[in-house]
Parts: sequence; C-alpha cells; structure tokens
Amino acid sequence: MKIQCPNCKKITELEHVDHGSQVECVCSFVFTVDEKTITEEFTEVDSKLPEQIGQYKVTGFIGFGGMGKVYLAEHPNLGIPVAIKTLRIEYMTDQASCERFVQSAKICARITHPNIVRIYDCGYENGNVYLVMEYITNGSALTLLEQEGKLDPEYAVFIMLEVCSGLMEAEKFGIVHRDIKPENIMFDQEGTVKILDLGLSKIIGDDRLGKESITASLTALGTPLYMAPEQAVDASNCDSRADIYSIGVSLYQLCTGKVPFDSDDPHELRRMHALEKPVPPRQLVPSLRPDLETIILRCMEKKREDRYASITELALDLEAYLKNRVLPSTIRQNPLEQQKIQVKKRRTEGSFLRRLHYLWVANYRQIPRPMRRLLLAGLIAAVLLSAAVILLMPASGPAVQARREPDPLTAEKILAGLARQAAVYLPDQDYGPVMDLYRNYSGSLADETRAVRLQIADGYQLTQRLSASDLVASLAELLLQGSYEQAMELFEKRNGPNLCPQCRVLIQDLLGLPRQFQSYWQERRGLELTISFIRYGRILLKINDADQSEVYAVRMDNRRQMRFKFSDLALEEQLKIIGKSGSLRDFQTGIFLQQQGKTEEAAAAFEKVPVFGPALARQVRSGGDPQASDRGSDRSR
Repeated sequence: MKIQCPNCKKITELEHVDHGSQVECVCSFVFTVDEKTITEEFTEVDSKLPEQIGQYKVTGFIGFGGMGKVYLAEHPNLGIPVAIKTLRIEYMTDQASCERFVQSAKICARITHPNIVRIYDCGYENGNVYLVMEYITNGSALTLLEQEGKLDPEYAVFIMLEVCSGLMEAEKFGIVHRDIKPENIMFDQEGTVKILDLGLSKIIGDDRLGKESITASLTALGTPLYMAPEQAVDASNCDSRADIYSIGVSLYQLCTGKVPFDSDDPHELRRMHALEKPVPPRQLVPSLRPDLETIILRCMEKKREDRYASITELALDLEAYLKNRVLPSTIRQNPLEQQKIQVKKRRTEGSFLRRLHYLWVANYRQIPRPMRRLLLAGLIAAVLLSAAVILLMPASGPAVQARREPDPLTAEKILAGLARQAAVYLPDQDYGPVMDLYRNYSGSLADETRAVRLQIADGYQLTQRLSASDLVASLAELLLQGSYEQAMELFEKRNGPNLCPQCRVLIQDLLGLPRQFQSYWQERRGLELTISFIRYGRILLKINDADQSEVYAVRMDNRRQMRFKFSDLALEEQLKIIGKSGSLRDFQTGIFLQQQGKTEEAAAAFEKVPVFGPALARQVRSGGDPQASDRGSDRSR
C-alpha cells in the first residue's frame, strides 16, 4: 500500500502493512497506518512473492522501482543472500533486446571492484529479464540525504570520489553507467560506496546498440532529474561525460539538499537541463568552498566538451579538493585566478610575521624607553643584513621562479593516469583505444604532455602493426594448410577483431565453402552435366545427391556410380561454385596452382588476396607444402 506522512507529506510504498501499525517516516515522525494516512490500499508490491526466480529461492521483497521489483533470495550453491532485480517486460521488447541485455550483464560480471555492486548471474524467464546481484544492506545516499537534509561537503565529495573510482574501472570495460544518482549509490556494512545498476548500462562502441537497433527502453534509460542534455536526445551515443553530468547533479543535491532542476513533467525537466543555468550552489549554502562550486558547475556544463574530459580528470579535482590543494584543472584554464591563489598562499605563509607584528604593536608601549632603542637598532640591523643577503643571491634563482615552468610531477601524474586507463586494453592487444586515449587527451597539461603522448601513441601504433603482421602470418600458415577452424580460433584468441578485423572475411568465406559446395550441387540434383576434372578431363554426369564433402553421381558413358570432392574439380569448376567472392576466388586459384606445383603462378594469385596477400605469397615462395594444403582442404570439406 501507499501511505502519506502527516508531517512531511512524503508518500511511501510499503509491502504488506496492517491497519493500525505504527511506522516511522524518514523525517523521524511516527504515525499510525489508517484511513487518513493510506493513499492507496493495494499496490503491486502487495502481490504474492514468487517462490523462485531461475535457480534462486525468493525469501523476501526489497523494493520496487521504475524498472521493476527487487527481491531478496538465496544463492543455491553458496548459501549467501543475493538481490534479484526483475525488469518489466516493456523494458525488454524482444528476444534480441534480451540477448543484448544478457551480453551487457556478462561483461559487467567480469568487473571486480570494491565500489561496484557485483553481478553474479542473469537470465530471462517467462518473458522477463532478471539480474542477480550482491546484496547491500546499509541503504543508499538518497536514504542518507533524506535523514540528514544535506551532507557535509567533504563527505559528499568523498562519496563521489569513490563513485569515480568505480566508474573508471567500468570504463576500462567500455561501460557508461547512464543512471548515476543518489538512489544508485549504496553503502555496505563497512560504509564502502557501491555503485548499483551497472548491468543496465550501455556498452561503448557496441554497434549492435546503435541508434537504429537499440530498443526504445534502453535509449530512454536514465532518470530525468539527473540526465545530461545529450542523453535525453540520444542516449545510445552517450559517453562518460554523461556520467560526469549526473555526478555533478548528484553532488549538487548531496551538498545543498536540493536538485538543481525540478518538475513533475519529464519534458520540462529535459528542457531545463538543456537550456537553463542552475542556481549556483553557494547561493543555497554560502559555506561551500568556491572550488567545490567550480567542480559542480563544470560537471553540469550544457555542452559535454565544456565538462571534464574524463572521469579521471574529475577525480583528480575531487582529490585535490579533499587535500585542500589547487584544482589541477584550473592551473591552465584560469591563470588570473591562479595568480590570486598564489598571492593568497603567500599571505597565508606570511601570517607568522603578521602575528609577530601585532604582538609588537600591542606590547611596544610596555617596554622601557632605553630598551626600545636597543630593539629598534637590532631590528634595523637584521633588515639590512637580510637585504644584503638577497642582493648577493645568484640571479638564476629568481629567474627560475618567474618563468613558471609546468610542474613535472603534475605532468607525470597525468601520464600515469592515462597509463592506468590504457592498461586494461593491453592484455587483449586492443591498441586502437589506447592510441585514441593518448592522442585525444584534452585535459590538464594537454599541451605540455603532447609530445610525450604522441610519442607513446606512435609506439603503440608500431606495436599494433607488428602484432597484426605476426597474426596475419600465423593465420596465413593455417589457411595454406586448410585448417580454417583453427585459424578462426586463433583469430579470436589473438584479438583479431581489434588487430585485423578484415582478416575475418576470408576465414568466414572459407568456413562457409562446404555449405556452399553442398547447396550448389543439391540445386542440380537430377540434371545431366558435363563437368571438368583434374584427372579425368570432361565427363557427362547425372547428379544424384551431395553433402558438404562429396557429390554422388552416375557417369553417363558407362552407368557407373561416382563420387567426387571439391579438390577433384578443375579450377574453372571450383570458381563456378565459389561465385563472385573476389578474395575467395584469388585464394582458391592460388591453392589450385600450388597443388599443381606452379609456385610463382600461385604466389602471384595469392598476392591479390586482400590483407593476406603478401604473407601467403611469401610462405609459398619459401617452400609451403602444397600437399598439406590439399589434405587440409579435403578435411575441411
């Protein structure tokens, strides 16, 4: 049922509550459940619990959200409590959508990070999709906000720094969360921050989730109160800067107790996020430090290119705020403001002398007159001595100070952050994102680190070329042997989709050749055809049947049964079966000529094969075994 607190008017949905029960609202007001406080007697959360979801025994109900219900269940093997989120059917409109969702969940399940709620399992049952997750018991940031009104700014920043840590790990797997909000920021029993609902995220760069193919529900995924302007238009093309916007809105709310934009109309909310400027948070909470307001407002810039360039850059500013240091992102962006900060710092460093001056003025009149003369004389002598020391100092000292060279430690920290982001791609030899990461970085000290970044990117480009060349050579060797299935396994194992995506075309064509061979002859069953063979020349045959390796026919000249394979046919017959596929025709021509011992002609044919040409020709000229290729071709067919 739904009940309304008489004190704060908040409406809450509770499961199986009896009339006359005493409940306590988040505002700490205790009241009785009766006709005056009940707004809706029976709601969906009061329905009977399912006994089991998948292999998990349901033991209780946790909550009800906009996308479905969350149940408490028990893991059948581990015996630990788990949370199961079931999604309503309108969020998964067809089987293809379900499969994309499950694939996303599988990728998310690979992430093991202390700030991300673990995903144990997923599936779909009775037309519904469910996620099995780590059970978190200590509430969310929204619950804490409702209890406290607003949070201490330092604690709010600490929470968001932990969120950034989790999102940086997710980003290594190509994941954008797209629904960061206080409700999805949980705490475990030790107070560790946990990001919820990562399994509902989008996979970056997955062309199956493009604008045309993605379901309407996934495109609309997100909460209007926290949604970036570009996400409301087309969430399928969001990157991590959409999460940065949501972090800014959430941080605004945690620090002020209010969201920057509020309306009951989702369309109006989206308009406000896209066009209106938020009230600066210091107008609501004057005690907030200016640098925290700078962080929040930069996160919430309307144009994503005006926000932080990455989660890492935002995390560096949040960390600097907690350590009471100058924000790294402001060092180059606002030199005038930085100059003011340096002046303020010098004033702070001189506070001891000022305090000494105040003590001197306060006690000067109490000092006897003869002693005053001695003190003044000593003070003048000290000043003159200090001036002499300064004048005699080497001129290089002040010049170095005035030049304001970039801090090498800061540059090293930026490069180290990029290296940490790049590290996740390197085990899979996925060098494209690594090169983009170094070349396209536009955050703090981008100009100062450009030469080093480009040098690193060029190094990875060379590594990619060498790795791709080595992979192509290994694949070419297997193809010449007719080991097409092993070639595809090696292609996947050695990260061929990233190193050499074009390699897949020829391998797939070769793997499909047996089916093409069978289909070609089955379409000609019952026909009498004159066919050219390597050994027999031209023979008139009546085709009876075919499978993927052999054709069964009758010779019309002597009425004897005959069987033949693809490799028994003359080249012209083989090319008829292959059809118009240029790369496959050139490859098979090379194989045929190699089997005939015509090495140079075979190498010339192989050189026409896209991607593989040089490697195939080189191996043939170096003494490839044509008989091995013949045996392999027969085995594959």
